[in-house]
Amino acid sequence: MIAVTLPLYVPSEERLITAFFQEGLELLHVRKPGIERECMRRWLEAIPADFHSRLVLHQHHELAEAYGIQRLHVPEYLRAEAGQVDLFPEYTYATSVHDINTFNSLDEGYTYAFLSPVLESISKPGYKSPVSLLDQVSLRVQQGIALVALGGIHAGNLSDIDHKGFDDFAVSGGLWYASDPLQTLRELLAYPLNK
Repeated sequence: MIAVTLPLYVPSEERLITAFFQEGLELLHVRKPGIERECMRRWLEAIPADFHSRLVLHQHHELAEAYGIQRLHVPEYLRAEAGQVDLFPEYTYATSVHDINTFNSLDEGYTYAFLSPVLESISKPGYKSPVSLLDQVSLRVQQGIALVALGGIHAGNLSDIDHKGFDDFAVSGGLWYASDPLQTLRELLAYPLNK
């Protein structure tokens, strides 16, 4: 399971993220579009350095080396603007796609890709795919990159994505908007996807 931050700051976010890591969360995508570089630096400094290797930066990739972060996310819009993105071997890369054909055409330099929104988004009300992405997964041919379900996922609907062909799942709104995010994380971590 992968967690993704909400775009805006959540009160006590750093403390909760630290607790998530202590509970066993392996990866947290730091998605803060529009955040200024200095604010991102302060945000990173509020997370204990022992957990920096579990962070994946969406913005301000230039801060990665200084904070011991080896994982970077290349958003779909950046791939579209730049065409071929230079991927450096010292980093692990993830990206995002919104249809299975784009996923199938990805370069091998990515470790995994989010396919979203597989269900109606929780953190972006009204945001849903015009086609059923759950049905599209059967058209997957790309096997060198892990396919990660994102969008609308919470502890109560994991069975909707189970055995559909995803390698993993990611959660954002389903975690952050839960009445007890720490307990919700425990439930999500315990789910045996595709087992």
